This record gives sequence, C-alpha cells and structure tokens, in this order.
Amino acid sequence: MAGKSVAEKTNFAGALNSDRSSALYADGRAVSACVAQPAPFVSEHADVYYTAYYVFRVVFVNVLPCTVLVLLNAALVHTID
Repeated sequence: MAGKSVAEKTNFAGALNSDRSSALYADGRAVSACVAQPAPFVSEHADVYYTAYYVFRVVFVNVLPCTVLVLLNAALVHTID
C-alpha cells in the first residue's frame, strides 16, 4: 500500500475500490485504466447493502418529501379558506 494515494487507502463510502489495471490493444499498445470493484463488505453482503440503499432512497428521497409537501399544501389551503 506504500504507492497508493490517501483516497485509494481509505474507503469511507464503502461502495467501490478502484484498482489500476493494464491492458494491451490489438496493435500492442499498453493502456492503464481504473477498474471499479465493490468493496469487500458490499461483495459479501450485497443483498443487505442494496436493500438498505434502496429503502433509504424510497423513504428519504421520495416518501418523506412528498408527505411534507402534501402537509404544507393542506396547511396553505386551510389558511387560504
């Protein structure tokens, strides 16, 4: 790990590890690129990780803001009447 940057050594999000990989073109030119791989926790517990991720998204991105908006609109209509 001595040659890796701080971003490569630490994986705070836990979602992806990036490793460098080399490949050859058909004409023999070498190419270096990043390869995205799931972190070990995600690989071992993919069903738990993605279930928690999508439940969080459904509740906090869709349901909760929609509910708050409906309640605020109801309060506004009640105030106008």
